[in-house]
Amino acid sequence: LRTTTRTLAPNPDDLEALTSLYKSTGGANWTQNDGWKSGKTGNPCGNENPWYGVSCNDAGRVTAVELVYNNLVGRLPADIVKATNLEHLVFYSNLLNGPVPAEIFALGNLTEFGVNNNA
Repeated sequence: LRTTTRTLAPNPDDLEALTSLYKSTGGANWTQNDGWKSGKTGNPCGNENPWYGVSCNDAGRVTAVELVYNNLVGRLPADIVKATNLEHLVFYSNLLNGPVPAEIFALGNLTEFGVNNNA
């Protein structure tokens, strides 16, 4: 996983999407949650304290969230689609349950969506 970091201000929609993911899937108990605990005061694409499993483009927008074998428990939030530049959402081998929000499939840039081996 390549993580690109930037000094640009965080995108508020990306922050809201990632914060929602963290809260709805037990982020405090993830195997790796470096950077995520900073929540809405952090910058997932920043140079300091980058967020584990998050990749960004040169414009400072989140393009990928890859959290495999990371003890995510619960449901994927529909708010994840607020990160409109997402190309990859990969959550293999966690404990996610419930329906996948239909909104995810409307993300225009999404080329990979992986949720195999979940509850």
